[in-house]
Amino acid sequence: MTGVDSGQARIRPTVSGWLFGQVPILLAAIVGATSLLIAVGGAPSVGHRVVASLVSLGCLTLLASDWRLAGVELDSAGLTYRRLFRRSRLRWLDVIAVHLRWHSSRSGTGYLLWFDEVPARRRLHLHVPLLRREALPIVAAFLGAHDIGIPVNPVEPWCDRLGSWHGELYQFDPLESIRSIRRAAVGPWEISVVVSASTFRAVTKNVQNASIVRESPPRNKLVDAIEDAVVQVRDAQTRP
Repeated sequence: MTGVDSGQARIRPTVSGWLFGQVPILLAAIVGATSLLIAVGGAPSVGHRVVASLVSLGCLTLLASDWRLAGVELDSAGLTYRRLFRRSRLRWLDVIAVHLRWHSSRSGTGYLLWFDEVPARRRLHLHVPLLRREALPIVAAFLGAHDIGIPVNPVEPWCDRLGSWHGELYQFDPLESIRSIRRAAVGPWEISVVVSASTFRAVTKNVQNASIVRESPPRNKLVDAIEDAVVQVRDAQTRP
């Protein structure tokens, strides 16, 4: 890996992620291993052993070349995933968040890497194999050191650099949401109807610090508190 502060960084895949991440490489490993077994003792003649040895050597050379190249490279402009038969590029300008999650399955263990792309620019599906354990701290340190402004594993609700908020409640129309499930989100505000003893209140909170910024009078009827909440939603929609 190149130093994080130098302007470039490189993350290697796990062995299983590398092997299972591209079909030609997996096939080369299978053919190479089979040819080696034939060359060592399974060939009926010297000629067969020579051919099997050459095939095994070719597959080994192919695997070694791909393993040397395989990796995710970070620079100030974006990310490149490089293999012997493949090269994919993703610009940071097209990304609003980076996600890394530890994954374990029969095919291997390592970090899964994926991205939230800018909605208007969604066009690239970058498939990256399982990465080694150091992937998370390297990516987080690199983005922070170069002030790229892209969060790593953001916790909902969160706001991207373009000013859009992300979270479960932001997927729904706030007026419909407040009437159906009595919760809604508009920008940095979360509006909800809460129960206190035998009364109901509409409350607006700041999602960043959970402070209450607006609260309706107690209502004896739920329907009245919901209407108060609707007013708060509309008020939040007019705020800058």
